[in-house]
Amino acid sequence: MVTLATLSISVRMARAQSELGFKKVLSVGVDAEAAIVQVGGVAEDSLGYIHVTDQVDCSVKKFDKYGKYLGKAGRYGRGEGEFQGPRKISIHDGLLAISDSPTAVVHIFGTDHTYRHSLTMPSAVGDVAFDKRGRLYVACYTDYLENLLILYDLEGQIVNRVACKAARGDMFFDAVSISVTPENNLVVVYRHFNVIELYSPEGEFAKSFSVTSLPLQSKAKKLPNGRSVPADVLLADVGVDGIGRIYILGGAYSPTPYRDVYIFDQKGNLLNTLTLPEVSGVLVLSNRGNLFTREKQRTIVSKYEIIGKIE
Repeated sequence: MVTLATLSISVRMARAQSELGFKKVLSVGVDAEAAIVQVGGVAEDSLGYIHVTDQVDCSVKKFDKYGKYLGKAGRYGRGEGEFQGPRKISIHDGLLAISDSPTAVVHIFGTDHTYRHSLTMPSAVGDVAFDKRGRLYVACYTDYLENLLILYDLEGQIVNRVACKAARGDMFFDAVSISVTPENNLVVVYRHFNVIELYSPEGEFAKSFSVTSLPLQSKAKKLPNGRSVPADVLLADVGVDGIGRIYILGGAYSPTPYRDVYIFDQKGNLLNTLTLPEVSGVLVLSNRGNLFTREKQRTIVSKYEIIGKIE
């Protein structure tokens, strides 16, 4: 016999099952041998190996799918395969592109961590993203709009320059995070403007939208030389999942700063909002369907599965 109490319990269970959330499946960097001083970026390859840049140790570290530390490549320096401060990573077909953010260099490694070659950029590098053709988008810190976002082949030849619509020609406010959809559309997220832009694989502007619950831009502060710079970050990072949904990590202005994740379709419709269990400045969606964050004062990388239906 079905009682009112039984029915009530069933409804509560159904609601709980339909809620969207996270399940942590792994953390790396927790062991002394595998300690990460400061996580810069993370990527998961097709075999489940996890690659993490350590900005302070000036290396890229490798872990297996169980979190076992397998070793590292790179060291401090300016030579081949050496780093000043490695940060963002992008992965494609057995290759890692690693931005050395204080410098104007992107290093190319194999997923076996053998150094391949380096690409020299017009100015310091902020983010990198392979498209599905193996071409590499590089976002730079620059006052020159033509050098803000450039598409390269792996020999370092320029394929295209993306004319970012919202950019103003200010290296501080124009900083962007980038990702690429399964259809090879480019997603550009401004870190200090509430603007998300989509571009075709040919670099043509397609549309823009925003997180309507957040302010239009970061607050500004003055430097001693009189130049205005952002006081904090508005949109911290971007990732794209295997069916093309766009995940935006909110920064200082979100209700739960550096934890709120806004999920959009490519038409700019907000599908859902998630809150990460812990603060993170990094958000990575892998081709294997996992979500990675940076936690514990930038010393740990955690891998999550998303539980529940997004839309």
